[in-house]
Amino acid sequence: MKSVLSVFYREYLLLTRGSRYPMTTERKVINDFIQQLNPGDVFYDIGAFYGEYSFQASMHGASEIVAFEPHPAIASEFRSRLDEYRNSWLYAGNVDTIDLHQVALSDSNGAVSLTDEFENRVCPGILSGNESGRTTVNVEATRGDEIIAQNQLPLPDILKIDVEGAEMRVLKGLEQTLSDGHCRRIYLEVHPPGSGVTDLGTFGDDSKSLFELLDRYGFEPSEEFVRLKDRLNVRLDRI
Repeated sequence: MKSVLSVFYREYLLLTRGSRYPMTTERKVINDFIQQLNPGDVFYDIGAFYGEYSFQASMHGASEIVAFEPHPAIASEFRSRLDEYRNSWLYAGNVDTIDLHQVALSDSNGAVSLTDEFENRVCPGILSGNESGRTTVNVEATRGDEIIAQNQLPLPDILKIDVEGAEMRVLKGLEQTLSDGHCRRIYLEVHPPGSGVTDLGTFGDDSKSLFELLDRYGFEPSEEFVRLKDRLNVRLDRI
């Protein structure tokens, strides 16, 4: 019995390792995401971090999952989890449905700087280039519409975007993808100006302009999950 329990505990640690959300208010978002996911959906995980949403999607019917995580150390950890979950008898999903791209989505192509300050509990976010005194790592950025076309990626039914202030950059780079009517739902974490090291104000953007852009794409807020000083978690559905 002890050996069985030991194996079970090891598998539990594997499945929860690195998780940001198990005991937080964002669990509300994940629970709703699982309920709204339809069998066969294509899911885009933008700002995937260690892949919590991607792994949930693979366990709950998504046929294809396209994840974008630019930070090299985090993307490496994501890949390690993919390999370990593939051999885990507790994991109920199919990790072969997950396609990880180590690139930042933005509204232009080229190199960008991400914050790299985990010791200060700062999540990686794109800097504008005018900041000084920050620890950074350079990564590749590309327009979402371009990487979709170049790689012949399936169009998303559902998006999750959590990019620490670069929300407007990501959405502008996905103009064609989000305007064609295919995507029906977006889960968005908004970082208002003044809320963190990187936020909408980093590039001179604001929440009002962000939601006006989404309205032009044909989306409106349908559910608000979390409203805190540093972030807003909201679901948007196609009108």
